[in-house]
Amino acid sequence: MRRPTKLLIPITFWALLVPAPARADAPSCARGEVECGREAFVRGTASFDRGEYAEASQWFGAAAGADPHPTVLYNWAVSEARLGKVLAARARLDLLLADARTDAALRVRAERERESVEARVAHVRFELFDPATSRVELDGQVVDVARGELPLDPGAHRVRVSSAGAWVFDRTLELAPGERLSVRLGHRASAIDIVVVPTTSTAPPVPAPPREAREPRQAGVSPTWFYVGAGATAALAGLGVWSALDVQRAHDDYEADLPELTQAEADERVESGHRRELRTNLLFAATALSAVGTATLGVLFVDWSGRGSGSARLELRPGALSLRARF
Repeated sequence: MRRPTKLLIPITFWALLVPAPARADAPSCARGEVECGREAFVRGTASFDRGEYAEASQWFGAAAGADPHPTVLYNWAVSEARLGKVLAARARLDLLLADARTDAALRVRAERERESVEARVAHVRFELFDPATSRVELDGQVVDVARGELPLDPGAHRVRVSSAGAWVFDRTLELAPGERLSVRLGHRASAIDIVVVPTTSTAPPVPAPPREAREPRQAGVSPTWFYVGAGATAALAGLGVWSALDVQRAHDDYEADLPELTQAEADERVESGHRRELRTNLLFAATALSAVGTATLGVLFVDWSGRGSGSARLELRPGALSLRARF
């Protein structure tokens, strides 16, 4: 969003901002009339602050008549831009930028404002079947259509076209800011066709690369999965150690209680001990497999750099499962 344009008050004008008696007549100052310019500038600033841009434009115009100071021209241009008079605003800004008195800060603001104004200028192009016998009036003024596109303020404009002394086109065109229109007058037998054609960009769209040509993204595995595997390995190892200690404790209890056990109780203790040994062996085997898998994951597949690619990747193809790795 573009920041609101603010008015500027130059240092050389501070001495002029002392309140002066109000003028009853329309704003108009001759070159060098300091008192008139002072009053006009003060009134223009006050009108702009109230949102009365038409009145502000008149007062700043009067102040420019006394002294076309760059800051007066800037304030005048901003007021006219608020009224939609972008051509006039552009002309004031061009004078400002050509003035040697314009300082660097004001020049930057004026250039930015001019870009905004230029983007709002509308354009109309007339294409006549017989320019020699045709006459084009734009808002009551005869225009030279041979110049090509005519810049206009956005808004309503009355267009009249005559051919061989007879009016053949009379219409009010409503132009949006930055719009470009082409008015074409063709000739077919004794008839004249009028076509209003909005211009559009002719730049061809940039084609997307073919799907087959796009490089497949080689995404590596997040380091989080390595840490999960390491945690699971540690948990399995802990369970294996606990199970081994449980087997040892059960064996010690069996040795201590053996003289008092019946044959059936002794057989049950031995069977229980074998189950504990199997559980311990399975836990240690799972720990070993988890450790190997975690190490392989961390070395070959984890994207430790965070750039979206691991050292290896699995590819599933028709009839084959392959592992590609970089060493």
